[in-house]
Amino acid sequence: MDHEGVPERPADREQIETPVDLDRDPKYRASLEGKVRLREAVVALMDKYGLDALIYPHKLHGPLPIGPKDDEVRAYKPNQMSPLTGMPAFIVPMGFTPEGLPVGLEILGRPWSEPTLIKLASGFEAVTNNRRVPASTPPLPGESFDY
Repeated sequence: MDHEGVPERPADREQIETPVDLDRDPKYRASLEGKVRLREAVVALMDKYGLDALIYPHKLHGPLPIGPKDDEVRAYKPNQMSPLTGMPAFIVPMGFTPEGLPVGLEILGRPWSEPTLIKLASGFEAVTNNRRVPASTPPLPGESFDY
């Protein structure tokens, strides 16, 4: 059924009509507990080595080609810890694939460490040359971009 131009999916309709009580759902509660334990383990690791942040590639691949998302060549492989831990993170440009496509670096900080993350991300971008205007989107006449 289409409601004012917005298509519906059967799974969405089912969730609306039979909502789950998240306060009592064992899978959801277990997921929250796992998130707490993972966050504690990551903070303990950072404490052990005196780290302000963990830095790693944002994804395990470069940008995916356009096409059907169920095609194996377009399998998304995230490498982010922020959603799994609830800890803050920044993603900054890390460089380019051999094909010239951009890739990112995730900087994961301790809880409530956003000021430190801003400094780290800004400092990284200031000393690297990891930004450039894509060939597919050149500047308009009269525009210029300096990175």
